[in-house]
Order: sequence, then structure tokens, then C-alpha cells
Amino acid sequence: MNMFIIGIIRINCQKCANCKRIDHDNLDVNAAYRLDYFQHPRSDIRQYLNLRFVTANRTSDDLVTLCTECSQFLVTVKEDKKAQTYKYMWPSFFYALLVNDEGMKIYGSKLWSLIPVVWRHWWIDEVKKHHCYRNVSLHSPAAYFNDISLDILEFKSDIDSLLLGRLMDGTNKHIIPTVLCPWGCTEFIHNVGHMHLDYVLQRFLRKVLLVMPNNHTQCIFANTCREDYIFRKSKYECWLFNKDWTVRPSIAFVNKIGPVLLTCRNHNGGTDKHYIHPPRQPYHILPSAKGDQLCHVCIKPRTIKPMKASKYCTKFQMSEQRGSFQGVDTCSVTNFGDFSFTSVLLDESESRSIALRPDINALLMKFQKENQLSIGAVNAMRQRARLLHPDPNTEFKEYMSGSTYVPFNDAMLTQSYLTDQTPAISIVYKNNNQFVYQCSRNWPRTIYVCQKMDSGRYGVPFVSIPGFTKSKRDDIHHLWILCHMLCCCKEIWHIIDNETSIFYESKWEGWLMSYCANNYFKNLKFATRDNKNPFKQQYVSSHDKIALKINQEGDDVFYKYLSVLNKSTHLMNLMMLKLMIKKSL
Repeated sequence: MNMFIIGIIRINCQKCANCKRIDHDNLDVNAAYRLDYFQHPRSDIRQYLNLRFVTANRTSDDLVTLCTECSQFLVTVKEDKKAQTYKYMWPSFFYALLVNDEGMKIYGSKLWSLIPVVWRHWWIDEVKKHHCYRNVSLHSPAAYFNDISLDILEFKSDIDSLLLGRLMDGTNKHIIPTVLCPWGCTEFIHNVGHMHLDYVLQRFLRKVLLVMPNNHTQCIFANTCREDYIFRKSKYECWLFNKDWTVRPSIAFVNKIGPVLLTCRNHNGGTDKHYIHPPRQPYHILPSAKGDQLCHVCIKPRTIKPMKASKYCTKFQMSEQRGSFQGVDTCSVTNFGDFSFTSVLLDESESRSIALRPDINALLMKFQKENQLSIGAVNAMRQRARLLHPDPNTEFKEYMSGSTYVPFNDAMLTQSYLTDQTPAISIVYKNNNQFVYQCSRNWPRTIYVCQKMDSGRYGVPFVSIPGFTKSKRDDIHHLWILCHMLCCCKEIWHIIDNETSIFYESKWEGWLMSYCANNYFKNLKFATRDNKNPFKQQYVSSHDKIALKINQEGDDVFYKYLSVLNKSTHLMNLMMLKLMIKKSL
């Protein structure tokens, strides 16, 4: 391929023909966000590439203007796969995100909120051609992400200068944890981790299938982040009510990678672990000097000698600290709090607990009956809660949305499984000889333990099961339906795991459970794999292999599987699913 570059172009309002970014010379934009343009003959543009919006023609020598990233992505001397990376494809990805037909139809101008303010001058003229963006501007609607690349460079420069004055100014300005991690953590700008933006955005735009520079399988490392990380109605919290210290989702440019989403140091690269996300703190994030006292368990420090208040006091409060082989102990745990002091912040917290938690109201009644609190004090606390929060379910609905919890039944089942002294299963191996032995399961006993609070009451999303296309068998669609039923209904999973007393090596139950656990629930930690267990991954590593194992009993195994639903009386309504699937086949 004969490639040549016609210099760097600097023309007012020049535009990249692929990602459509425009560099406005008449706008007050930092030099770091200025663009350089190159001109290439159209014949040198590579074909058959995703995220290519410029026409390629091998016989045309017309010049095409491209930005630096699109030049590396679309025009290379050789078939260089390194050019097809996120570093050079990110401008095309964001343009494809903004003009996605389904995305504009479903999310509208919310897509513009995903673009940081310092990037918006690149696409503001282009997006206004679409109806849904007719009212957007450089500052409206508010951006969810804040590009802090310049802040990171400024702080690093202050530290490297070794000048005391710059060090003082830099620490006063930047030593505040203002980076919001997708999992709810806060972090300093000099200790951040990062993860790619494309699969984080795909996780929040579930109704649209984005064309991503990275593999879609990487989305599992963003699935468990907080649901209210973006697209929240209320403003982001700030430290000490200082708007300059607002804790926000942040973006920064990383050398050799491109723009990335910043995380805390512990979630660098994302994680596939499930988290218990508590509800957000309403109104502000100021903590009380002492912890909640109206609760079932209170923590009290062991104070030996309290601080003496005087003008020239040189005495400090003395607390007891005990050290042993079990660790360091500095406090005691009691079941009754200290109500001898007043605190506005603590009053707000206790009023929210009384308004929303029946168990706290029951605890107040218990304190009243045991004469630990007077009737007047209890009534005053309840009256205060009604005054501050007359309609708590509506008032705090937004703050609870996105939090996660473990249902009571799942918590009890998990506890019983952990304390079960006989977790093994019986397996009949070599069916003709009836050789029976016990071994550990190689699949989790329960799925979807961590549920989600959301406005639509949909709960936690199901695992993604891709289509089974590459197969030599005609009945592979049966297997796909079986996997969906098993992985998307925790009750069916529980039935097979608990009501199957003996797993036969020649039957389908153990093979299907093992296949689904290894392919769709890799993030769930379960018992150590037992070498005696015959349901090994190597025997069901492909669609054809698992289909062969399931059909050992004959062609009617699909309906035998559905008949398992009859074993549970409280799931009789699921029999309607059996009839629907029969009709669809």
C-alpha cells in the first residue's frame, strides 16, 4: 500500500472525516485539547473495519482529512493490528455512541451528558444536526464525567518541582478525595486506578448494543458497580459543602491507552465480585462525631481518663488498648447507646432510621418497656422523625435506588450451606456396576444472592448467554433454552441442586449444572474442585460436547428436564412455561 501524508493542517474549524471532531480556533480551549489533522488519499483507508465512518475507495486519490487517532486507526503501512486498539479508536467510539439510532431514540440527550465539558466543542456542531440534541450546549445538560487530566499533570509537576511553595499550593488544591469510583469509593487523584470507558458505558446503556473497541466479554468487570454511578437525578455530593470538592465520576488520559475511567486503587481494572452497596447518604456526607446510638449494637471506646477542658490544658484523653494474638482491641460492643449528649447530625440519622426501619421502632418500644428510655423521650424522637420526614418512602426512594441487599431466604440458605457438615453429593459412576461415591460439587448451590433496589423492581440483571451458532447438531437450540431456564431462574437451580439426591454420571443434571457454572457463573466462589467429581469442564468445553452429554438418555431429555418443575409445589405456575416452550418448538 502506498501511503503518504500531506502535512499537518491547521485551518479554522477543520473537521475529521471519520470521528467528526472539529477544532474551533476561535474558542478558549486548552492547548492540550487541540487537534492536529492529516490528509490521506482515500485509496489508503482500510476497509472492513468497525467504527469507520469515512468511505474507502481503492481507486480514488481524493484527499481525506483525518485527526491523529483516526489516521493511526484507518491508515497504516501494514496490516498492523496494534492500530485497531482503544488508543486510536476511542474518538470513533464516542461519535458512534452519540449518533447511535437506538441510543438517540431511547436515551435522547442523556447521551450528551456522557461527554465531558472539555470535549464537547469537538462534536457540538455535528450533534446539533440530530433532533434529540437540538437544545444541548457546551454546558447543558450537565456532564456526568469530569476530565481531570490537567489536574493530575499539574499536581505531578508541583511534586516534581521540589519547591516548597508549589508543594503547599498543590497539596491544598488536590489532596482531597474527589474521584468517585464506580463501586462507591472515593480516591485521591494521585492514587487512582482505571478501566476502559467502553465497557463501563455498555454496562449502563443496556438497551443498546454498542460497537466497542474492546471485547464485550470485558463487561463482566463493570457489571457489579453501583447503579446510581451515573444517570442520577440529584447532584453529586461534595466535601464540607464546597462545590470545588465535589466527588464525581472522573476521566483522564493515560499514556499509551487513551481516555479511561478512573477508579479507586482497589478496583483498578474493575472487578467481577458482587458487593453490598448501601443506600446513599441523603442531603450531605457530613459524619457525626459519634456513631449511631439508637441501634441494636453500639461501639464504645474504652476511655480510662476523659479529657480535662481548660485554657492551658496539656492532658489528653486516655483510652485503653489491648493487644493479643487475636489482634488489637480498643473498644467494647454493647446493646445500649449513650443518649446523654445532643448532636444535630446524629438526630438526622436517628430520625431517618425511625421513619424507615420497623426494627428500630421495635427497639424504641423495647427501651421504653425496660425503662431505659422514658415515654416522653420515645414520643419526642418519633414526633421528630415524622416532622422531618412526613413521606419517607417517596423522599428516600432515589437514595435507595441502586443499593443492593441479600434477601432473607438467601441469607438463611447461604448460612445453612456454610455450616453444613456434609456438603458432598452422591454420584453413581459407571451405571452398569452401580459404583456410588461422594464428592464435592463443582457448582454454586445458589445463584443471584445479591439483589438490587431499582425503580422498576427488576432486580439484579440475568447473566448473558450468547447464541449457540457454531454447532453440527440440529437440536442445539434445545440446549440454549435449557441454559437460559437454569441460569435465569434461581428456583429451578435450587430444585435441581437440592431435590436431586443422587447425580448419575450418565444423566444430564450434573453435566448441565457444571457447564453453566463454569461458563456463566465464573465470578461465584464455591467449594474447591474435587478431582473425584466426574463432571469436569474438559468434557463439556463446547456446545456439541455438552449436547452429547445431555442427550445420553435419549431425545426426550428436554421434556424430562421440564418435568423437574413438578417436584416443587410452590412453583406450579412455572408449568405454564413448559407449555409455552412446547408450542414454540
